Amino acid sequence: MPSTEPTLPTTAPTWLRPGPPPSPFYTRGELHGLTGITHYRLGDPEKAEFHTHRCIADLRIDQHRNRAYYLSQAALAQVAQGDVEQAVATATRVIAPTGADAGRVPHLLGSFTSALNQAAPQSAITRDWNDRTRTA
Repeated sequence: MPSTEPTLPTTAPTWLRPGPPPSPFYTRGELHGLTGITHYRLGDPEKAEFHTHRCIADLRIDQHRNRAYYLSQAALAQVAQGDVEQAVATATRVIAPTGADAGRVPHLLGSFTSALNQAAPQSAITRDWNDRTRTA
């Protein structure tokens, strides 16, 4: 008995074939990073941190800007969990090696600074971070 489902010829373009679309642009690391951002925005910083660290571990060595971006995301997730010392240690890795001066990383570091000042306004580590960012 013939199938009632239509079949596509094997020469059909990939986007017409059934199944998930191919995503050669995104590496496994990038997909973890996007998942981490989603969890952060949904208010789940623990899962966000998990996925951003998986992302960072899976990024290719030449993905410096992506690494800086996802390190910034990890720092935001850490400060959202109240782990301000680890968050500052993570964010410090972004400033020194990358030297990013424009784009989304400085924006995220600004968001991190705001979150840090809200989470621990009187702590020495916050004062040190604020001094560091003023001179960077």
